[in-house]
Amino acid sequence: WGSVFLVNVPVVVVALGAIVWLMPESRSGRRPRLDVLGVGLSSVGLVGVTYGVVQAGQDGWTSGPAVGALLAGGLLLAGFVGWERHLSARHREPLVDLVLFRSARFAWGTVLATMVSFAMFGLLFAMPQYFQAVRGLDPLGSGLRLLPLIGGLVVGAGLATRLQGGRKAASPGIAANAVVATGFALMSAGLLLGAGTTIDSGSGRAALWFVIAGLGLCFALPAVMNPALGALSPEGGGVGSGLIMACRQVGGTIGVALLGTVLNSVYRSHVDLH
Repeated sequence: WGSVFLVNVPVVVVALGAIVWLMPESRSGRRPRLDVLGVGLSSVGLVGVTYGVVQAGQDGWTSGPAVGALLAGGLLLAGFVGWERHLSARHREPLVDLVLFRSARFAWGTVLATMVSFAMFGLLFAMPQYFQAVRGLDPLGSGLRLLPLIGGLVVGAGLATRLQGGRKAASPGIAANAVVATGFALMSAGLLLGAGTTIDSGSGRAALWFVIAGLGLCFALPAVMNPALGALSPEGGGVGSGLIMACRQVGGTIGVALLGTVLNSVYRSHVDLH
């Protein structure tokens, strides 16, 4: 199974070549120092919170290890925020520039993009297990049944661009908040339909709600990312876009941990141990 990681190698090689060939050089004259303590506090804090969520799924939310890990992780993250504020007040180089969150467009765009990643990664974690463990399909069959989600993503991206007055649009476009609201409504509808999946549900039902959820994901994500990135200055573009991506990765990780915990807890509660 480890060979799955090798699939990324040729993609990375092509991407690096494309960057060198196509992207113009852009370099700041300022060389910020690495916030080593900030990196440590944020990393260990996130590990603690994630471990606590997973442990809660195994032993319950009142178990000692789960509560201890959640408290320790939360305290470390609180310490991280305090340290970053301390660096900012002294005009030093923080790992995360908290001033960025004073912009409502950046703050809400980051939060909503994190929520989209939370839902998407949770979905991609749960459904292959359903196809393989419940439906008895092999990995190839499971992957093929996930393709409607990709189709929804592709179609949703094109529609969202046109609705916002993007490329080849026939009209000036509609407000981004309307597109975001439509995307989250479609995501909710698709996931609600998926929540009714039973052992007797066929692939057609899964394909239907995959398409709906995929449409919603790609309606919402570009519409929340564009205002967030647009709120950044050219000098803060690298830090801001990196922060958005980091938050999205955190949302995906917590999505897998939390939704996997819910899935595990519900399953265990229905197992007859006698």
